Formats: sequence, structure tokens, C-alpha cells
Amino acid sequence: MSESHDDAASERSWASHGRRASNAEGAFGSVADLDDRQTVIAATAAAVAQLPPDELVTMLAKQQLAAQARLVEMADRLQATVREFERRSGPQQLATVEGQVNAAMKEVRALYEGQLQ
Repeated sequence: MSESHDDAASERSWASHGRRASNAEGAFGSVADLDDRQTVIAATAAAVAQLPPDELVTMLAKQQLAAQARLVEMADRLQATVREFERRSGPQQLATVEGQVNAAMKEVRALYEGQLQ
């Protein structure tokens, strides 16, 4: 099998797994009951278990790179928004909002860390 054919097959597989992951994210984000979530988890685990190890590593590396790129993009947009807010509202208002955002982030982090345990 040629390398370009392998790459094309890998890309199709990656796209298929990406769609499944996206579908799973949608299910987890909905108001689905626990049984539905467990079904999605089991189906995802079964699909991942069938992947060859090298394909799984490649898929995870691509996901990580994509996530990092999204984080950088989000940070850039946030920084631009903060600069614009400060320009329009002044540094005192920015400091007030920044305190509120930091408090909210602490709450989100605590909730997230609680879910991981």
C-alpha cells in the first residue's frame, strides 16, 4: 500500500472518529439521562478499542494540536476583547470586571476538578 493511500485512509478514519467524538460531545452536553450517557461512553470506548495503537496515538496527537490551536485562538480573541473593553470603559471598570471573571473562573475550576474525582 502506498504512503499517500495510507495517509488518505488515516484521514478518513480520523474524520470518522472526529464525527463520533463530536456526536458524543453533543450527547454529553444535552439533557440526556445517565443511561444515554453510559451508552455513548460504552460505544466510544468500543470504537477506540478497535483502533490500531499507532492510529490511536496519531488521532490523540492531532486532537491535542487542534485543542492547543483553539486555545491560542481563544486567548488572542480574549486579549483583543480585554483591550477593547479597557479602551471603551477605562482601567477601573476593567479591574472590577477582571475580579468578577477571576472569581467565576475559580468556581468553574472547582466544579471541573470535582467532576474529575
